[in-house]
Amino acid sequence: MAVPVAGHGFIERQVQTVKKTLIKYCETKEDSHLALLSLQVTLLRADMKSPAEMLNGRKYKATLLTKIQPPIDQEETRVKLAATQEEDRNIITNTHNQKYLEDNMHTQDPITKT
Repeated sequence: MAVPVAGHGFIERQVQTVKKTLIKYCETKEDSHLALLSLQVTLLRADMKSPAEMLNGRKYKATLLTKIQPPIDQEETRVKLAATQEEDRNIITNTHNQKYLEDNMHTQDPITKT
């Protein structure tokens, strides 16, 4: 029985965002490096740090203004990321188990072969 593979929706969405941002900057004749910088310094969520901040441990300045102040504690950020991943894992597992529990199961008697 094949196990369904979970989608890579988050990654696909990130790739789509990068492509659209680069296309937009090319159309406006802006520097493409600024586009990538703006993506790196943009917060993942309102209560988390940006990817560049998590990687380097410092704030970056960009052309985009942000009003949201992310938490400073890295351990808190790690806990929130782990909780989100665990929640997603539980959703996928429950969906997978529910699908196969609803299927009819057929067994064969080893003696009569029926």
